Amino acid sequence: RIFSLPSLRRSLLYALGLIVAVCVFYLAGGALRINSMLVRQALELGKDQEAEGYLAYTPWLSIGQEPETLFFEARIARHRGDFRKMSSLLRQAERQGYPPKRIELEEGLAKAQVGQLDEVLEGQLNTWMLNEPQDLREICVAYANGLAASSRFEDAQRILEAWEGDFPDDPRPP
Repeated sequence: RIFSLPSLRRSLLYALGLIVAVCVFYLAGGALRINSMLVRQALELGKDQEAEGYLAYTPWLSIGQEPETLFFEARIARHRGDFRKMSSLLRQAERQGYPPKRIELEEGLAKAQVGQLDEVLEGQLNTWMLNEPQDLREICVAYANGLAASSRFEDAQRILEAWEGDFPDDPRPP
């Protein structure tokens, strides 16, 4: 005999326990949180296609449309310059309870990205650079591009140098 009855029961109990643990992990949103972390990391590194690949799994990992997923899709749309789509996705995310502060940040980054800089927006960008460390790279990209679009190359260079100092392994500032 290869298996004895007690060892077979024990194996079945382990298998059942594993299945229950996986179900609890899934229903508690663990898989979705891991996927969101991977999307966020890809976006931080400017890897939009990789982020979209992770976003493609979201319908399998959640029940219904997640506001954070809509936000990530809006960020990718902003990167591509599709501001109409970005705005639509941000409105959907807002209706589903995504934090207004994050929506405001993304809208500000869109304005900065195309060079629609004024004193108020630049003040917000500088505040966000200090208070939103998770979005620092996004802020730097949009701000530097906006400054360059406004022919303020020395200011853009200062942003790029600070970005490179904070993230020396990021290949984008050089």
